[in-house]
Amino acid sequence: MSKALPRILWHRPIVLALAVPCILFAAAPEPTPLKLQIVNAGVQRAEDGPFVPHDYKFLPGDYLHFEFAVSGFKISGDAYSESRQISLNYTVEVLDDKNIALAPAERGAIKDDITPEDKKWIPKRRASFLLPSYIAAGTYKVRVMVEDALVKTKASADYPFQIGGHIIHPVASLALQNFRFLRSEQDGPPLEVAAYRAGATVWARFDITGFKVGPANSVALQYGVKVLRPDGSQIFAQPEAANEKIATSYPPQFVPGVLSITTTPNLTAGEYTMVVAVHDLIGSQDRVTSYKFRVE
Repeated sequence: MSKALPRILWHRPIVLALAVPCILFAAAPEPTPLKLQIVNAGVQRAEDGPFVPHDYKFLPGDYLHFEFAVSGFKISGDAYSESRQISLNYTVEVLDDKNIALAPAERGAIKDDITPEDKKWIPKRRASFLLPSYIAAGTYKVRVMVEDALVKTKASADYPFQIGGHIIHPVASLALQNFRFLRSEQDGPPLEVAAYRAGATVWARFDITGFKVGPANSVALQYGVKVLRPDGSQIFAQPEAANEKIATSYPPQFVPGVLSITTTPNLTAGEYTMVVAVHDLIGSQDRVTSYKFRVE
């Protein structure tokens, strides 16, 4: 009687083990490249204060504060290096719509040592600027530029802000804008009806625009005033009521003017004319403008 042939047994673990080396030698994913960024940035009324809302309006002569942080920077060395550092350079500017600086720029460097405990740390910096006094209402901006000196990458961003005050319209030559008769020396909304009692003081304010700006942003203006009776005859004259000579870091967009005239108690009721004459000494321009008020 013949013997049965022996059965051959296949062991599944041996087959699976043969495939393991293929998995172990798979390529590792490339690390995500760093991207230098300006983060957590905004305009403030006070240092360390909250960021102002978009409709907030600074006034000429105010201080503006700014805060920003930087992420995505290169760290020198590797995780096993004893000394690891970052090397950043930054510039912060406040600019108008023509990219003219409102104040000197603030520049600085960030060179800090990094420890293993600083994995989530990012550097933060602050800057402060004094806004010009002779600047018109409008939209301006803070510009931040950062460079990573270790890898020569750069990042920049603009942050708009509003300045309130007087609206000044562009003009090609010397002009008076925002002329207003007032009840007192204090500035404010113009009188709806420019009417005064005999013996009262007539106050007027205005903005001089369209003048030429000289070296070092210098301006030289003279203005005078005269008053005419209802029949056109002259009752008062002061040819040189004021001389304005200024020089600022930012070219002035306007120069404010103020005049006052005290009437006599027996002045006849009627409509009078205030004539304002302005002379631009640098630009050799003259402008004469008339405004009506009443004595009742």
